[in-house]
Amino acid sequence: MRARFLEFVLENPDLNIEQDPSGEIVIMSPAGAQGSSKNSEIAFQLTGWARQHGGWSFDSSAMFFLANGAKRSPDAAWIQPDLWEAARS
Repeated sequence: MRARFLEFVLENPDLNIEQDPSGEIVIMSPAGAQGSSKNSEIAFQLTGWARQHGGWSFDSSAMFFLANGAKRSPDAAWIQPDLWEAARS
């Protein structure tokens, strides 16, 4: 199922695609100029936080595969170091 979702995402590079826990595909509308500007500031501030406190920051391009089966791309995200290492192993 994960491979099919990734294949669909790669076949549609112009779309912002997520998937809910039930497997339903969700096409996200693009952010407008004002929303994009705010998201950029949030990601900038979050990166500063990660540099000071450790961990990893991500912008809206990151796709997270959640334990409940959902696949989401938040506007910005931060993951603490121990959780990042646990997820990668």
